[in-house]
Amino acid sequence: MTAVWGIVVHYGDAAPTLRCLKALVAGARVPDGIVVIDNAGGFRPSHGLPVDLVTPGRNVGFAGGIALGATHALEHGAELVWILNNDAVVDPACLGLLAAAAGMERDAGFLSPLVLYADSGTPWFAGGEVDRQTLAVHHHTVPVVWDRPYYTGFVTGCAMLVRGEVFERCGPPDVGLFMYFEDVDWCLRGRAVGLRSIVVPGACVVHDVARRRGRRVFSRASMYYMTRNRLLLGRRYGSRCGALPATLNWGLRQVAKGSTPAESMRNMRAVTIGLVDGWRGRNGPLSIDAGTFVA
Repeated sequence: MTAVWGIVVHYGDAAPTLRCLKALVAGARVPDGIVVIDNAGGFRPSHGLPVDLVTPGRNVGFAGGIALGATHALEHGAELVWILNNDAVVDPACLGLLAAAAGMERDAGFLSPLVLYADSGTPWFAGGEVDRQTLAVHHHTVPVVWDRPYYTGFVTGCAMLVRGEVFERCGPPDVGLFMYFEDVDWCLRGRAVGLRSIVVPGACVVHDVARRRGRRVFSRASMYYMTRNRLLLGRRYGSRCGALPATLNWGLRQVAKGSTPAESMRNMRAVTIGLVDGWRGRNGPLSIDAGTFVA
């Protein structure tokens, strides 16, 4: 049987991470190993959960956490690594279905389950497409088909099963992106070397996506990274100018979601700093000065 390791990147409240881990070990197929990257420091697995804990000593972001976790997993014999957001709760059959699809779809480097909203149970992610020139991203919310895996443009880092070959041929996700769009970039790099992305609609994961009045909402730090990283990838795959209209469109939509004028102004600051840093090519975590304005 192909060796599979789970990777969970922890930050913030311990409760979601513990729920994620408990669901992992309760599945019909349990990962051969689980590694938790503790970006917050101080995380303590409870209830005898069998995990390896890696503590970087600082917040290395989601992409950096994946890179550290994958190094640990691959050194311990993993052939597939299952990357999970710490607020994801997996269906018991999920890993078995994903691993079976990986065995059949040999050109699939990245495999995603159907990702469902926690508050409604309806699909949040059933595949996605990205325009390489504009970096406009679209999530499908209805599976293309229900009875078999299908190809898609990219899969979300929320719950992706990744073939070990990806790390050999493409390297890890770009740690300079810190968080957000590292999954899009990684899948595009994989596609360039013939490793495709697929969705396995029979496999399901529930994701606690923050929404307000039916619309997705983001923290201001998330607004910063999503704005900045669109422009960084625009430089990589096309041009900053090509990515700018979609980036502005997305950013202004986030500003408009503010529930008060003061909140909208704070959102505007986060988006503006992201635009400036993305245009200048700055990567990595938020600087202390920028973080003061984005908080």
